[in-house]
This record gives sequence, C-alpha cells and structure tokens, in this order.
Amino acid sequence: MKDIFYILLFLSLFISEATFGQTNSSSNLLNNKKLLFKKSYRTDNIIGLAYQVSIYKLTSLENVPKRFAGNFVSFQDSGRFTSGYSAWCGNDNFTTVYGQYEFVDNDNIRISVESIRYTGEWKKPTEFRKQNFLTFKVSKTNNGVVYLTKQ
Repeated sequence: MKDIFYILLFLSLFISEATFGQTNSSSNLLNNKKLLFKKSYRTDNIIGLAYQVSIYKLTSLENVPKRFAGNFVSFQDSGRFTSGYSAWCGNDNFTTVYGQYEFVDNDNIRISVESIRYTGEWKKPTEFRKQNFLTFKVSKTNNGVVYLTKQ
C-alpha cells in the first residue's frame, strides 16, 4: 500500500510539473501574440524588403508625432502584415511590403512577403515574390522595444 502511495505521489508531481511547463509556454505564446496582434510599430528597416537584414527593432508609435516620417509595420488580425515607409509630406519614394505572418511556437514568428509596392517618385512596378517563409525570434526589452531576430 505504501508503494502505491509513493507511486501516485511521484506521478502527480510529474504530471503537475509537465502541466506547469505547458501553461507557462502557452502564456508566453499569448504574450507574444498580444505584443504584435493588431499593433503597429516604428521600425529601423522595412520588414521583408531585404533578406539580408537579420534583426529588426520595433518601437511603439504611441509617442510619435502626427507628422511621422519613417519606417513602420502593422500586424493585422487576419495574419497579414504591412511594412513600409511613410512621410507626411507625400513628396518622396514610398515602399510598402505586404505579406503574411504566423506564430510557429512560443517565441518564433514566420513571415512571408507576397508583394512590394513602389509609389510616389518611384518609377518601379509592383514586385511579386515567391512565398518563402522567414522565421524570427520575438523578444521584448524592459523598456518596451521589440526585436525580431532572424533564426
């Protein structure tokens, strides 16, 4: 009888540890989804424009003036994203990347570029790309900066 008690105790501890790990992982996944889902950020580079960029820095648009000029990214709720260059004056070369995103696991997001549109002073046609998925690790600093690092 003692043996059965210890076996059950061991199994319950094992199962609770396994469940705790899963809860923690799904919580992290939810946090990373909330971080990007239906959000827009200022970026240091246009996401998906150049494959050689290995890390993107995303900062909140909350304190950005209305006359914002620079790169941005918006993650829509439909699993689509838009990243581009914007300027309030309108007299510039504007590049906008359109694509899809999905979370692979707790910390990684896959991004696929569908097209790149050039407007404003550009004389380039819209570029359509094969849907190659790139995987990025999502991380956030204490001061709210989000990094997407190519895996």
